[in-house]
Amino acid sequence: MSVQPSIEIIPNYKGMHDVSEPPAVDPLFSKKRKNQRLLLFLAVFSLCLTASLSYVWLRAPVYQSMASLLTVAPEEAGLAGGSVTVHQVSTQEEGLLPSIPIAAIERSESPANPEHVTLHRQILLGVPVFEETLRRLYEQKVTSASPRLNLNDLRRLFSVDMVKGTNMVEMKAQGPQPQILAPLVNAWVDAYQALREQTTRDAASNNYAALEDESRQLVKKVESKRKALEEFRATHDILSRTDSDNTPMMRLKGLNESLNKATAEQVKAKATLESIRGAIAQGKPVMPPEEAPGLANLEKRAQELREMLKDTQRRFTPTYMAMNPQMKQLPEKLAQVEAAIKEKIDNGSRAVVSQAEQDYATGIQSVQELRQQISGMKLESSEFTNRFAEQQTMADDLKRLEAMHRDVQAKLAHIESRPEEPYPPLQVVERAYPPTEAYWPHYWRDTGIGLFASLIFAILFIWLYDYLTRIEEAPAPSPAMPSFQFYSVQGNLPSHQREEEAPALPAWQAPAPMALESPFPRELTVHEIHILLDAADAMTKQWIGLLLSGLSVEEAAGLGEANLNLATNRITVEGASPRTVPLAPRLRDCFVATSAVPSPAAHRDAEEISARIACAGFDSGLSQPETIDAATVRHTYIAYLVRQGIRLSELEHIVGRFPAKNLALYGRLSPSGPGLPASRVARVHPALFGGEVN
Repeated sequence: MSVQPSIEIIPNYKGMHDVSEPPAVDPLFSKKRKNQRLLLFLAVFSLCLTASLSYVWLRAPVYQSMASLLTVAPEEAGLAGGSVTVHQVSTQEEGLLPSIPIAAIERSESPANPEHVTLHRQILLGVPVFEETLRRLYEQKVTSASPRLNLNDLRRLFSVDMVKGTNMVEMKAQGPQPQILAPLVNAWVDAYQALREQTTRDAASNNYAALEDESRQLVKKVESKRKALEEFRATHDILSRTDSDNTPMMRLKGLNESLNKATAEQVKAKATLESIRGAIAQGKPVMPPEEAPGLANLEKRAQELREMLKDTQRRFTPTYMAMNPQMKQLPEKLAQVEAAIKEKIDNGSRAVVSQAEQDYATGIQSVQELRQQISGMKLESSEFTNRFAEQQTMADDLKRLEAMHRDVQAKLAHIESRPEEPYPPLQVVERAYPPTEAYWPHYWRDTGIGLFASLIFAILFIWLYDYLTRIEEAPAPSPAMPSFQFYSVQGNLPSHQREEEAPALPAWQAPAPMALESPFPRELTVHEIHILLDAADAMTKQWIGLLLSGLSVEEAAGLGEANLNLATNRITVEGASPRTVPLAPRLRDCFVATSAVPSPAAHRDAEEISARIACAGFDSGLSQPETIDAATVRHTYIAYLVRQGIRLSELEHIVGRFPAKNLALYGRLSPSGPGLPASRVARVHPALFGGEVN
């Protein structure tokens, strides 16, 4: 009786550790450390707070006084005639000053002019305005309470800010002496206004002189242009201001009208000739109008003779008629009259046709002669047209000069009627007032900032202190998984012989990464990979994704956080085949979800990775799960690249170095035709394009 072999699975707990609690911390030591941290925190906080408050409150106060000006461009100051509207607006600065009316000026036709405002900002900060300001200050003895000021001092004290969207500027003075700031700004405003008024008067005087000179020059040019125009018209016989009223154009117009009329008569004569010939061809009588009465008389006489002959033949016999001389002559007379009618018709037809042909020939001759005359007039008309256009250009130039002269005369009249422009070159919206409180620094605001910054610095200092001085505690050992050994034994052997005689089967090991032999390992479809990923845990999903990205098992095991760049979606592979591979979207989501690489380095090796993938294959429910391991996943990715037609020589640039004999084996999967470079194939496996990997 044969004995059936059986397999026993005996767990091996060798190397397992007991789970134990971490050692307790000494309470006395913990309390002492907390007291040290509190004292250190208070010391750092006090030191930082003292330094920040000293910096805040030891700064000298800076005061500010400000005046507002509305600048007006010269063409807006009355020359353009734009309307000006003044509104009174009351403001009060934080209850420290009484209600002050200021003039808010709006020009209905004067939009904001940033270039003009920027120009006058530079003028306000220029040396002439500062020199005039200093002169006024010392004349009014404003600076007697302070050291003597110079131009450099004014440059440090004064500043000009433009109000966005308006023609308004704010003139500011900042300094440690509040009693002199307002007089300084007001003197600055007065100096600028005086210089502007003087400049405006000088500009008006110079403008008037320039306009007078321009007017004289324009008068000379107008007279010269008018004289040249008259001479040109006389030379080229241009009598009228319109070209149609001059002799050459009128002659050409008459010839064209005659040609049109002759052409119409020619067409009419031709139609008449064709009509006469058609009537003759149809046998209709055609006669001149003057021959029509004679033909009518002959036809009437013939009709009478026919009636007499017909009546005689009805009343008498032919024998009697032949014997009677009068009756015998009736047929002869009728024949004579009919012959006369035919001759008259023939003569009339010839006369009518001859006259029609003569009229048609005359029309042709007239059209030809008129066309020859018009051809002769074309050169003369073209020359006249050019001269007339030149004359018209000269007339337009004369009109422009006359219009320019009228404009200059109008400007001169405007300046003479308004020697002093009533609208000021600038408007003082608000003058400067003595400041009542410091403009800078903001002591209480800066105190709060210093307090908050000191607190944050003290907290960060304590955190850094704890980080540098903490006592590392060994982590509790984790329980090891029992390993299993497989023994093939005979079912009826004694127990003492089973351990001695039964040969132990070799333990299961992960296959070599690229020990590829024929036939190929199993190649998974995209659907099967999705099922495998769904059945795997987060760590195993990462291993599968790395193998499907071109990494070997050893490269995946040695991967660290420094090798992942989530910003650029790249994986940097180091080792024997350094390269950079793309980070697939689904794999990136997995790393983002776990915020780390798969597992601590102590638990990462090729055998661990392959075992986890094999477990996922059994959990997935796929057919033949024993054929699913790390080598299967890696072969699936290499086959995906080869089936796209990648050059086998460039395959190592993506998946790393592996035996040359495997290249020949994978060549059987490559499609026919020349191989494609690595840059022209898709490197991301379709199973890693999207989906949740959590």
